[in-house]
Amino acid sequence: MKASILPLLTIFLLCAVGAHGASRWDKGQAQAEQATAEYLVQYTDVHSERIVFKTITLPNGKKMDLDFRLERPKAGEGPFPVVFFVHGGGWVKGNKSGFLHQSFVLAKHGIAGVRLEYRLKSHGARYPEAISDVLDAIDYVRQHASELNLDFTRVGIAGGSAGGHLSAIAAQMTPECICYDGYNGLFDAFDRNRSRFGGGDYTGTTEAEKKAASAIYNIKTPPPDTFLYHGTADPTVDFKQSVRFAEAIRAKGGSAEVLAYEGQGHGFFNKDPFLTATTQALLAHTLYVFEMSDEDPELDEYFVPLE
Repeated sequence: MKASILPLLTIFLLCAVGAHGASRWDKGQAQAEQATAEYLVQYTDVHSERIVFKTITLPNGKKMDLDFRLERPKAGEGPFPVVFFVHGGGWVKGNKSGFLHQSFVLAKHGIAGVRLEYRLKSHGARYPEAISDVLDAIDYVRQHASELNLDFTRVGIAGGSAGGHLSAIAAQMTPECICYDGYNGLFDAFDRNRSRFGGGDYTGTTEAEKKAASAIYNIKTPPPDTFLYHGTADPTVDFKQSVRFAEAIRAKGGSAEVLAYEGQGHGFFNKDPFLTATTQALLAHTLYVFEMSDEDPELDEYFVPLE
């Protein structure tokens, strides 16, 4: 009796987990669209559109669209430089509402923003599938840059936490990327320092696999001009990850700065006063690298004094 029940129970549990994952995904998509609509009321000079860049087949056989939100200025002739944003969420959650504020601010100042989606663990994905989604979104824009009125010779990539991990690798794998902004990202999945995040088999099981899934071991020449933002008291991703990655960028002949926010933990940049300060730094950095401003950003302009 037990032998006949167990397979049915296993199937039921797998279906329940899949349904829960789908429900959370759909809810996240709806939340992202609602948040976008609210920002469009505030930023009347910015246009936003949803574009499906890929349709994938899930392990259960169902099809799922992956999309991104593209923000562009309504005014100006273009073509506009573009920054791709990769949301965080521990590879298990999150959606394209991540970096919504930053994307709209950049678009208001003449830089397009792409907030993209990628498969999560609930979709049966690990690093190879997630990074392929990120790169496919970038390639879609590359192939359609002319019709989207985008300048693909001026490309930036940004991301935070788990999205910092994926975005940093994508920045090294994208020839046109000249600007990178990473927010408390995991840049070394093999040597995580004291990071709580990033263990397990998501990035592989061997040293070679984990290093292949780490930006710090795969820096291109020349590296993108890099700004890193990190709280010094972050227990989730060790602050040393940003320090070491910046050193590795410089060792390859690139420019890299670490904006260290004293005493701040993980995800500090999602709320003010740090949201405003780091967004201003991102804007100044991208404007400078894209040669839209001749003012080289000074780090001390973007620190938030301790109270």
